[in-house]
Amino acid sequence: MARSCDDLYDPTISFGDNITIRNISDLKDDLLGHLTQAGRLTLVIDEDALVDLSGVQLIVAAQAFARREGKALRLARPA
Repeated sequence: MARSCDDLYDPTISFGDNITIRNISDLKDDLLGHLTQAGRLTLVIDEDALVDLSGVQLIVAAQAFARREGKALRLARPA
């Protein structure tokens, strides 16, 4: 599940669990909820997290959503 690490200047959401088809729906809800509330958001993915294709699709779709809404989503540690 996602963890929120809200900071006044750089709000973040952390995905420590695996980002796979098994939990993608909950992660999507968490990510879009935080992104809707924030003007910009940093996504932190643990280095040992397992990310499957649905996780990659979620990140790409969230970035597209952010652009359409005039918001910013960035990865803390891009691969």
